Amino acid sequence: MDDGATLLPNRYVARISLHPTNPGTAYVTFGGFSADNVWRTTDNGVTWADRTGSGLNGLPDVPVRSLVLPPRFPVLDLRGHRSGRIQQ
Repeated sequence: MDDGATLLPNRYVARISLHPTNPGTAYVTFGGFSADNVWRTTDNGVTWADRTGSGLNGLPDVPVRSLVLPPRFPVLDLRGHRSGRIQQ
């Protein structure tokens, strides 16, 4: 059934991270040298949005192996990225 929902990439899932204070929010990171390796849901997985960014504000097209949302200050913190540590 095609309900118009955005489909996640058909690649290896590297990490699933749950938001520490917002139970409906989760992030999924993917392996692969592609432009869409970080996705977020804010409605318990009903819909997903690409959070990789683009242009100068985007992440490079490399695998994202880890994503950390610190419990006391839940700001997106990408670790294990081939380009080093990135905070957004």
